[in-house]
Amino acid sequence: MKQLTLILTLFTSLVYAQIRDDRFIEISGRAERKVEPNLIYLTIELKEYRKDKEIIQIEKLENNLLTALGEIGIDKENLTVFGTKGNLTKMKRLDPNLLITKRYILKITDFKLFGPLLDRFGDLNISSVYVKEVTHKDIETFKMETQVQAIKNAEIKARELLKGLNKNLGDVISVRETLNEYLSPAEKRALAYSVSTTKGGDKVLSTTDLAFEPLTLTYQIFVKFEIK
Repeated sequence: MKQLTLILTLFTSLVYAQIRDDRFIEISGRAERKVEPNLIYLTIELKEYRKDKEIIQIEKLENNLLTALGEIGIDKENLTVFGTKGNLTKMKRLDPNLLITKRYILKITDFKLFGPLLDRFGDLNISSVYVKEVTHKDIETFKMETQVQAIKNAEIKARELLKGLNKNLGDVISVRETLNEYLSPAEKRALAYSVSTTKGGDKVLSTTDLAFEPLTLTYQIFVKFEIK
C-alpha cells in the first residue's frame, strides 16, 4: 500500500510539473546603449629599408618610434611587440641583406594625442598603420549592464501583457540570448583602410578619416516566465 501511495505521489508530482511547464509566457526584451570610446589600439608595422646602399636597421626604426612617443606624451609601455617575421638573429645571420619586418600594438588612452601621433608617422618611416580596435576600458561592464536591461525590459513587457488576462508573472524558466551586437562604425571603416606612410605611399591617414563615433551595444534576450 505504501508503495502504491509513493507511485501515485510521484505520478501526481510529474503531472503537476507538466502543467506548470505548460503555463508560461515567453517575451523578448531589447536594449541598446551608446558608449563613447576612450581607447584605441593601433597596429604599426616597421620594415627595414635601404638608403644609399645601407640597410636602416629595425633597432634604429624602433628607437625612433619610442623617442617620438615620448615626445608626444604617450607612455612607451603602451607599445608592445605584436609579431616579427621569422627569427631576427638567425635570419640576419643567414642573409645579411634581408629586410626585417616587425609589428607592434600601440594603446592610446588620450584621444588628443592621436592627431600629433599621425603627424609624426611620415617622418618615422613606418611601413603601415591601421586601427585594430576602438573600444572603452569599461566595455565589458557596459555589455553586462545592457544585457541586464534587456532582461528587465522583457519582464516589464510580460507583466503588462498578463495584466489583461488577470494573471501574475511567476519565476523565470529560461533565458535565451538571440542578438548580440557590438558595433564600432569608426573601427569598421578604419580596419578597411590600411595606410602606407612610406615614400611613394598614395594614402595618408588623418584625423578626418577617423571620426570616432559612439560604440553601439545591442542585445535582444528571450525570457520565459511562469504564469501564476
